[in-house]
Amino acid sequence: MSQNEAPSQNFERQVAKKVRIGDLLTGIYVREEGWKPNYIQTPKGNISRVQLVGIIVGEEKNTLILDDGSGTIPVRSFDGEQPSYGIGTIVRVIGRPREFSSQRFISPEIIKVIKDTGWLDLHKKETNGTRQQEPAPVVEENVEEEFTSPLTTAVYETIRSLDTGGGVDIQDIVNKHGAGSEIVIHQLIERGEIYEIKKGRLQVLS
Repeated sequence: MSQNEAPSQNFERQVAKKVRIGDLLTGIYVREEGWKPNYIQTPKGNISRVQLVGIIVGEEKNTLILDDGSGTIPVRSFDGEQPSYGIGTIVRVIGRPREFSSQRFISPEIIKVIKDTGWLDLHKKETNGTRQQEPAPVVEENVEEEFTSPLTTAVYETIRSLDTGGGVDIQDIVNKHGAGSEIVIHQLIERGEIYEIKKGRLQVLS
């Protein structure tokens, strides 16, 4: 496929890596040609899609200012006016780092309010290491439909309804919904909808 050709419906979707804002601000921004995604070189690897958790410290039309203790970065939407979340609200943001006129910002795919402040502390602990293991990319087909498929909804609701505080065993989900639910679980984790609180046990992000 040449650089000017559009990608097919089957494509590799970069995993949203958990990083600190400071790493995005101090890394080297690399612009790729064609359909290859731009990325930021950091001590934790090359970052083209991120998962951030932080506090909103500023709001204006289409833009949030996110602070995670290591730095602040704008989260800027170009798909119409962004809803107001409120100063001091903790959010999880999944999106892509961008740079324009030497300013770094995040183009968001998902913004989710987090009510439990413990998730902010957990994110800090997870991203304080010197280097994260490079995860394998997730191959997704027809992504928008997968995100709203009946199986995705069923898996999410099962985890939410069965959890009494200690999470839900992954094998219980697979036994109930079949082997295909393993792929759905992985996708929900990457989207930030659910979380593996400890090995083999899942919890909905509240």
